[in-house]
Amino acid sequence: MRHETLAIIGASGFVGSALCERLHFEGCWKFLPFIHSSGAAARLARLPLAETPRVLDLLDFDALRATLRDDMIVVNCGRGDNQALSRGFQNLVQAARAAKVRKFIHIGSVAIYGDDPLPASADPSCPVNAQATDYGLVKQRQDELVFRLHAGGVPSYILCPSNIAGPYGLTSVGLVQRFAADPLPLVDEGRYPCNLVHVDNLVEAILTAAASDRGAGRRYFVNELEPISWKRYFDDFSRLLGIRATYLPVSRDAVIASMAPVPVASRGLYEHARIALSGEFRRTLLMMPVLEWLNGRAAAAFEAMPGGWRRSIRRKFERPVRLPKTPAGPSLSDAWVRLQARRPFHSPETLVQELAFKPALTYEKGLELTAQWFRLFGIGAARPGYCHDAFSG
Repeated sequence: MRHETLAIIGASGFVGSALCERLHFEGCWKFLPFIHSSGAAARLARLPLAETPRVLDLLDFDALRATLRDDMIVVNCGRGDNQALSRGFQNLVQAARAAKVRKFIHIGSVAIYGDDPLPASADPSCPVNAQATDYGLVKQRQDELVFRLHAGGVPSYILCPSNIAGPYGLTSVGLVQRFAADPLPLVDEGRYPCNLVHVDNLVEAILTAAASDRGAGRRYFVNELEPISWKRYFDDFSRLLGIRATYLPVSRDAVIASMAPVPVASRGLYEHARIALSGEFRRTLLMMPVLEWLNGRAAAAFEAMPGGWRRSIRRKFERPVRLPKTPAGPSLSDAWVRLQARRPFHSPETLVQELAFKPALTYEKGLELTAQWFRLFGIGAARPGYCHDAFSG
């Protein structure tokens, strides 16, 4: 039993719950699970934990400061709304610095590199992308705070997965649901790396960083040791589930073009007025009672105008309004389509070299265990002996 205590922030989430289960069954670390509310802790409630999960509000700095101690390794698995991800996380970092905790381990994200990462982002030391999504920008700011914490004397690690798969994972559940829907668009024959990591391997990376006495102050990718293409992943997973996956070909160029922001500001005031006065636009807005009332008042005011004014206004805006047409074919805004357009492989080589990381599961074993979890709930074709395999290590 190690002397440090792992303080797990966000213990009721997907990653936090998997980490607590591992720690409970192995018994090698003392740990304290912290949750935002008891309503999301059903998975943890199944376990006879030595320490009952404690409710902790990241927006309450005084509570954080009173909770964290200098013998703790803080593991941040927390998610949440923008306040939790920004002000709450800043409170957590400040409390960790004030308490002089032993170490700080943060779960980052490759979202910091944007929806279309540059080839250079295959290296975890690559500069972040200023064109990242709102979530990616929030994760960038979190990483900056972690690096400052490290510079201030608290050894800190950023573990950076892409998509996290496995039992209970929304990514895996969403993919099974997507298989059951329309044919899945396949971007450029599905040849780009999927960057999907099994949650047990992310847990292994957390414990590796917690036990390490070197390599702090860096960002590490957590991934399969070798790139796995999307087509291989889709085929392997659907085969293990006994589900027939069907595909529609889509080009990466089309997907990237669909990500470009719509230049709404380029429309003039005149065009915006015509759209606002169009029948289709107004009928949509009138589904809201308040706007229906306002429309009635405006209509009454319009009818009170002199007849010549009314005719002049109608003639000015009577030309047809041309709104962009919805393109034919599969939706390119589907998350499973956009993910396939990302080309770099985020290799865990630095994690292996610096921290001697070894995955807990091979790609094949992780995928099989995930499929077995689905089959326990009647999803997919049953396979003889799968219950034994699921719990045999």
